[in-house]
Amino acid sequence: MEFEWNENKNVENIKKHDVDFHEAAKAFYDENAVILFDDINSVEEIRYQLIGISPNRLLFVSYTERFERIRIISARKANARHTGIYNEFN
Repeated sequence: MEFEWNENKNVENIKKHDVDFHEAAKAFYDENAVILFDDINSVEEIRYQLIGISPNRLLFVSYTERFERIRIISARKANARHTGIYNEFN
């Protein structure tokens, strides 16, 4: 898998959510990750949400696909609802 992101957005994400996009990329390798279609934010481009485990914790990652690359938009620690969804599917 190839990943990309806006580095300025990564810096903002670290400040706001304490999650680095490098860590978020690792959640895509979780074989039990849950992928959801993000119908609310899929106006200008199709977006998805991934709930998966990084080496450190369960994350909620917003992303889109561009030219066979995964472009990470935001990432944060999964909340109780996300954890429930993850557990429901696993």
